[in-house]
Amino acid sequence: MKRNKIMAKTLLTVSLAVSLAAPNMVAAQEVVNNELNKNQAEVIQEQPKLTLQKALENVNVAKGELDKAQKDYDDISAESSKQNTKKDKLTSDIESHKRDIDNVDIPGTLKNLKETDERTLAEKTTELDKVKKTLEETNKAIEDAKSTLTEKRDKKIELENKIDQMKNQYGELENYADKKAKVEALEKEKSDLERSINDINNTISNLNTDKTEKQAAANELKNDIDALRNKISTLKDKVAKADKDYKDAKKAYETSLANETETQAELKKLANQKSEKEKELETAKAKVAEVEAKLANAEKQLNDQLAPSETEVKLQARVDKAQGELNELQAELETAKAELKDIEDKIAEKAEEIKQAETELATLNSDITGLEDTIKNLEATKSDKVKVYEEAVKARDAVSQHRTDFISIFDSHGATGYHMQDYMDWLTKTAVKDVKLQIVDEDLQRVFGKTEITVGELAEHPVFKADMEYGFSKEGLLKRLDFIDEGNRKRVLDGKSVLPVSYVLMLQSQLATAINPLEANHTMAFKLNTVVPKEIGSENLAMGTNQPFEEWYTWEKAVYDYVREHYPTEQPGQAASAHAEEILRNVKPSVPGTGGYSIVGHYTNLVNEGNVANGIGLAPEHTLNRGEIRNNINRPSVMHHFIEDWGKQPGDTFKTTDEVRAEIEKLSKELNPKWVELNRKVEEALNNLTSDDKQAIETLKTKKAELESKKAEVAPKNEQIKQLNKEKAEIAKKLPKAQEKVSDVTDYVNWTKRDLDNAQKALDRYKESHKPSQAVIDGIKKLIEGYKAEVEQAKGKEATIENDINTIKARQAELKEVLDRAGVTDKENAMNDKKAEFDRLTNELATKSEELKTKQSENETLAKEIAKLDSELTEANSTKSEKADRVTKIDEEIAGIALPNIDENVYNDYKAKKDEVTKLASDIEKLNSDVSNKEALVNELRKNKQILEDGVNKLRDELNNLNAIDLNDSATFSLNATVLAEYNRGELLKTELALLERELKATEDAIEELNPKLITAKLILDEKQAEYEKHYKIYLALKAEEDAKVKAELEIASNKSKKGVPNTRDENELGTSVAILLGTTALASAMARKKKEEE
Repeated sequence: MKRNKIMAKTLLTVSLAVSLAAPNMVAAQEVVNNELNKNQAEVIQEQPKLTLQKALENVNVAKGELDKAQKDYDDISAESSKQNTKKDKLTSDIESHKRDIDNVDIPGTLKNLKETDERTLAEKTTELDKVKKTLEETNKAIEDAKSTLTEKRDKKIELENKIDQMKNQYGELENYADKKAKVEALEKEKSDLERSINDINNTISNLNTDKTEKQAAANELKNDIDALRNKISTLKDKVAKADKDYKDAKKAYETSLANETETQAELKKLANQKSEKEKELETAKAKVAEVEAKLANAEKQLNDQLAPSETEVKLQARVDKAQGELNELQAELETAKAELKDIEDKIAEKAEEIKQAETELATLNSDITGLEDTIKNLEATKSDKVKVYEEAVKARDAVSQHRTDFISIFDSHGATGYHMQDYMDWLTKTAVKDVKLQIVDEDLQRVFGKTEITVGELAEHPVFKADMEYGFSKEGLLKRLDFIDEGNRKRVLDGKSVLPVSYVLMLQSQLATAINPLEANHTMAFKLNTVVPKEIGSENLAMGTNQPFEEWYTWEKAVYDYVREHYPTEQPGQAASAHAEEILRNVKPSVPGTGGYSIVGHYTNLVNEGNVANGIGLAPEHTLNRGEIRNNINRPSVMHHFIEDWGKQPGDTFKTTDEVRAEIEKLSKELNPKWVELNRKVEEALNNLTSDDKQAIETLKTKKAELESKKAEVAPKNEQIKQLNKEKAEIAKKLPKAQEKVSDVTDYVNWTKRDLDNAQKALDRYKESHKPSQAVIDGIKKLIEGYKAEVEQAKGKEATIENDINTIKARQAELKEVLDRAGVTDKENAMNDKKAEFDRLTNELATKSEELKTKQSENETLAKEIAKLDSELTEANSTKSEKADRVTKIDEEIAGIALPNIDENVYNDYKAKKDEVTKLASDIEKLNSDVSNKEALVNELRKNKQILEDGVNKLRDELNNLNAIDLNDSATFSLNATVLAEYNRGELLKTELALLERELKATEDAIEELNPKLITAKLILDEKQAEYEKHYKIYLALKAEEDAKVKAELEIASNKSKKGVPNTRDENELGTSVAILLGTTALASAMARKKKEEE
């Protein structure tokens, strides 16, 4: 009822707020509220003439009107909800259409189409150019092949004519050739048969060995199987006996069990007594625990009195801390003193080493002075003939015996501005000379005496010159050409063409390699090119390895193949970097010592189809400056350069590696004419020398060599002294700091000792002034003694109860012994033992049976294998016998062949010519096939060319249409279907949006009309609810009054009946009243239940 009042008031407030309810409805609501607030007396007072029957009729009428008002409200509410749901859906659709309209992008679509077509056109044009180039190259290859085919045919005819001439000259030559060939064929067949017989003998030996081993295994298995069968037979007998024993024991146990009833009854009584005693024991134990807890508390109080206070703990902690710090400082002081002594010892040690080195240097200088004086004296006493001879040798040795200007081979190209002198001018006379290079290797830093050097300085340095000399020496050039051949072999493995040698790149590559080991990066390709452009194409760099292609090709190809398989849509280089961790986990190097990184750039440079030529530079492992350069981290260094068509220099020379080797070999064999003339003069002067002159020359040579050796030791010795002084100075720098540390730590130790002394004194004073009260301690101790006595008493009681329990247990044991003597327990145990033995034997029988099956299966397998070996042995022996018979027959056939008397050289010449004719025939057949394949390829290429040209023309037409589209003129959109579709999509979306917005407006209008109707219906519903509750309240009030009257009349009638007074009221009228009362009561109960359900 209260909820209905609140709801009615709330809705009434809403209706007033929106000014939609009529004034008479507000007045009606006030009436409802007044009715709801009336009490039962007021209700009855206002209805003096209303009967109970009439009140019930009013309730039924009000209920009907309430139901109708509820239905009207529900219908309007449902319609309102439907319209709001529709509004939400329309609003969502409108927003979606607006987003779709915003996404309509005709300019973007047009731009994307243009970019796609332009990109595709470029790709198709490039592909078309490649097809045209391939077509041109293939036609050229066909012409070359046909030319070669003609040459080989002519050569074949020529050889065939010579063969015919030889046949005519030597009548028996053909017969000799046939018989010789037959003998050779028979000897070869015999050799093959003997090898085959030897292999068969090995096979027979292996088969016999296998058979012996398997037969032994089979015999062993047979013995095992026989033993298992005997064991199983024995076990079956045991199982049968065990089963009988178990059944007999079980029967005996069940018989004795029936005789134990009386004893069991006493045992049950004892068990009850024991249970009671155990409860008493628990209570006694609880008492012990309680007293022990009090004792523990008293002991804790005593400990608290005796324990140090918080202040005392802090003072003790201060003492401990000071002592700890003192211990640490004393240890630190010892360490500092040891470090100081170590530094002083090292300074003294270095001083001794310096003194020793300076002594050795003085000795060297003294030896050098002595040798110089000796040489000076020897030079002064030389004869004129010796002087003439030495001058002649000096002049001759100044030039090389053979020509060594191999660089002239590569300088012979016609590319202007790309000769060696041009490069040297570039390095020493242009802005490049000032470019600074970092020297990253410590050995090289020592040789150069610095950590960076300009390009101009490097070009004049012995390290650079040594690398250049090696690169253009015969050894170096042949090694560089070997590397180029290896690279070409890798390209061929990938189906790519062999690259020729570029003379320009051979110059550039060696220059780049001579510079590169300093910085260990792509110096020439990147750093130098930023100053003065010298186009070099793509570049591969490897350092510290003699096998660069195992890294560039073998390893990186494995990475490349992994990337192409697992990430086919990604650019290989980017994928290799992005997925490096995964790649290194899954790709394993096939060559030890390679791999460990994830890039593919060297591999793609090497196998690039666009490369047209290449060159390689090499900085080797070598020693300069009397051993001061070791094989450092950047050596050997290999740089491989490639050029494509766009990088070719006009006039550059391209040759195969074999052609370049031939030029080197030819040049290396030519004697230097100047050396020949000078050598003649040396020999002439040598013939004029006396034996004394020759001895003087040898002595002078020995002394000069000794002098050079001594001088060579001076620089390293000076360097050693310099290094030792440097090391001594470095160590001496540490001395003041070490001395200062010893002094500082000593001060800290003394201060900490004073702090420890003060802390200990403070602790001692505190302990003296804060001793605990002895009276309190004595009192606590008396408590503890009392609690201990209680504990003893409680434990005594606990022990008494435990004795009672033990007595009961003893009696129980006696009774069980009685039962045991009666044999029940023994018989039960015997039965269980028999059962366990039966189970054990049964399990053992099952295990042995399974083991027998396994052994039998193994035996059958071995039997089959032995039978197979027997078959193979029979076959091998038969084959061996056949081959041996054939060998014997071959010997007989060879013995029966009589060779004509022909010179072996004539036959060999004849055979060589026939072999060459056979090879030429094979070559001609291959060339014919190659020409046919290439002609077929030409036809295919022409078809592809036409298809590509059609595609290019179509793309150009599409681009023209796209360029003709005017974004301000929608009529031009029809020139492209995609643009037109995008435009039509936008227009359709706009039309649909307008329709949706109109539908949304209509829906909002409908909702606006429904709102006042809904509020009105709600007010009417509340009014009818109040009316119903008013009539129901009146009804209940009248019913209560009627119930009271009926009850009073019944009591009166009852009293009269007891007194013998006749009932003056009509019994029918009374019965009617009771019936009405019972009926209305049932109806009221039903209505009350319904109202409760509604609420």
